[in-house]
Amino acid sequence: MELHLECELITPVPLRATGVWHGPVTGLVGPSGAGKSALLQALAGLLPCRGSLLDDRGRRLDRLPPHRRALAWVPQVPALLPHRTVAQQLAWALAPGEDARRWADTFRDAAGLEGLEDRHPHQLSGGQRQRVQVLLALASDPRVLAVDEGLSQVERPLRRELLALLTEWAREDRLLVLTSHDATDLLDFTRELVVLEPGSREVPPPRPTAEALTAPPGWGTARLLGYQALWPLDVAAGLYAGLHPALLEAASPAAPAAFPARVLATRPGAHGRVQVLEAGLARPDPAGPPGRLTLTLAGNPDPGSIVWVRAAGAPVFAFPGGRRQGVWQEAAVRGGVLRG
Repeated sequence: MELHLECELITPVPLRATGVWHGPVTGLVGPSGAGKSALLQALAGLLPCRGSLLDDRGRRLDRLPPHRRALAWVPQVPALLPHRTVAQQLAWALAPGEDARRWADTFRDAAGLEGLEDRHPHQLSGGQRQRVQVLLALASDPRVLAVDEGLSQVERPLRRELLALLTEWAREDRLLVLTSHDATDLLDFTRELVVLEPGSREVPPPRPTAEALTAPPGWGTARLLGYQALWPLDVAAGLYAGLHPALLEAASPAAPAAFPARVLATRPGAHGRVQVLEAGLARPDPAGPPGRLTLTLAGNPDPGSIVWVRAAGAPVFAFPGGRRQGVWQEAAVRGGVLRG
């Protein structure tokens, strides 16, 4: 399943979206207020959008009313009918055909909603209401399902089980669009990411998730993807370390004594400009204590930059230490974070 976008949103947030979103799962990431929800509402036909929106069958979805687009939007705050039970709302939403019934039954059982059919929305918890809302969206048999923080109140283990199930649903020639403030969900379940930069009015085409993670365009985006600033490199210059916890698992005691690396540096407020410096990582003593490494740079980052390092293709950490002729010397990462 593909969605071809060439549209411009005027209100409530001015945005211009271009590119092709591919199934099974595309992630949408950006700061609060950047327009993620507004964009998804426009795709669903709930907000005006100038331009074109085509699916992979050549249908001009922008010329169809919302109920004929086969695109379901699941917002963070459930919009359930207060005077109807879960069973009544499911009967109203259920599309004809065995496929819609099969997936609705599968999701209902996985989401732990069995036995809640006779309850009204006010008798459900926040997480239960969110799960019911996703159930109703699946029951309508959409080709595109946009889960806009729609499972944010569900406890994490169950949420991840449900996202895995929705990913299986999307593999049957459908598209799941996922927004989440949990970077791990985005990394584990999406094939590609659409990154909304803070303050930008352009929604760029999607990039492969691994590429977006290993080469974020700026520190603001890096933080949205789960990077953290943990160690000061040069307090006077405002230079700090970047770390992605989810990727530290790549570190291993069996790591080679020396391997190529790449340093990415950006200044706060530099509007996404990133320096890329080739580098090398080495252990002065391969038999020495773990975490003690030397980073050699072909040049230095701009003063005041925030720096992180890609080693063996993954962002790992940046180094506290002194600068001497382009070498950040004897960088020791303490606390047992890196064991390689």
